Amino acid sequence: MEEDLPRVELRGFSVGDVKVEVFREMSDLTPARYVDFLAFGEDMVESRYFYNVIARAGRVLGVKSGGGVVGVMQFLYPVEPQDGLFVKRLGILEEFRNMGLSQKFWKALEGESREHGYESLWATVNPWNGSIINSIVNKGGYAGVEVHRDLFGVGEHRFVVERRLGASLHGLDEEDVGRQIRGGVVKVVGREEILKSDMVAVEPHDIDSIERVMDQGYKLRLIVRPKYSGREGNQNLLVFVKGRERREPIGAAKVLLPKTVGGHAVSLLSGTEECMEAAVLGVQNSQTEPTIFSMKMFAKAGALLGVRNGGRIVGAEGLLFNPAGGAFVYGPVLDESHRDAKLALELVKIAEGIAAKRGSASVNSIVSVKDARLIEAYKSAGFLAAETIKAGMDDGSDAVVVSKRLK
Repeated sequence: MEEDLPRVELRGFSVGDVKVEVFREMSDLTPARYVDFLAFGEDMVESRYFYNVIARAGRVLGVKSGGGVVGVMQFLYPVEPQDGLFVKRLGILEEFRNMGLSQKFWKALEGESREHGYESLWATVNPWNGSIINSIVNKGGYAGVEVHRDLFGVGEHRFVVERRLGASLHGLDEEDVGRQIRGGVVKVVGREEILKSDMVAVEPHDIDSIERVMDQGYKLRLIVRPKYSGREGNQNLLVFVKGRERREPIGAAKVLLPKTVGGHAVSLLSGTEECMEAAVLGVQNSQTEPTIFSMKMFAKAGALLGVRNGGRIVGAEGLLFNPAGGAFVYGPVLDESHRDAKLALELVKIAEGIAAKRGSASVNSIVSVKDARLIEAYKSAGFLAAETIKAGMDDGSDAVVVSKRLK
């Protein structure tokens, strides 16, 4: 990923002197993407198109210093009333970490949550990422409430972690629990052992045991590092505590769909293979360059619709919901053999109907100016051009935001 961006200097930087801003224009989103590239690697960076979607369906927050972007947070609004804001990603340039910048982002996010009346925040975390778990679980008051095997591909497992606003940030003491592990009071369990205690420890790579423990109502409450647990090598332990309550899974809109569209079955997509098929469709017939991460964003934080011909996915459409900005639609993207304006129009109308039932004030989409078929489908459904995004697509072409008022 090559970007002609100014080099940011650490000299003179002070967290107290910078502010968290809302990024919406490409002049800010381009360096924000570069921060993601440096922080997470090229495979994890969303395309220009999807960065524009996130900036409108949710928010992209950023911090600048010396003319350059040094930190970025992306979040999306909840799809169900009981869910809180979904923190998609927080990236900070390496030389600006451990200076209190992440706390500045979290504080801004909590303010956004309270402004809209949300009671919690949630995010996804890799079980192997000990530093992040230590930061947000041990120190930030989050608890792991779900685990998803292969969420972003084979071996790419993720916890869903949640923090209730107003709850204490002080949880279990890592040193004290470490002593209990060394003394055998808190046991490290495997996939066959009977769970007798309210607190157990599991190795991060043991996804089978993690799933079994969480299926029985345990929540991730702590990571214990080797210097406290006495474990040999550099092996952390994940500590789970038996929960007192169960709740519905976080994320993924509960929507009613028609059984068919254009003679083909319609369903919600969520599985890794399904999301990969949807991503491939997007690559084949648009300038959006979707990835499995993009499709999982819709499947987990909104809704991802699939159109099937037999067992094959031949069409896909994503939905996200913003309480102020209305619903946002990705696509629809269609297989070459099913790429006609009539089917695209029917899918646009389904998205519009879902948005209307959920009380959205408007429904919107971002379309490449090169995609005449999709622009015509939206025009036929009564959408109007609301905004042009210069170089908003990954091939450098412009994008147009189309919008329709629902109330």
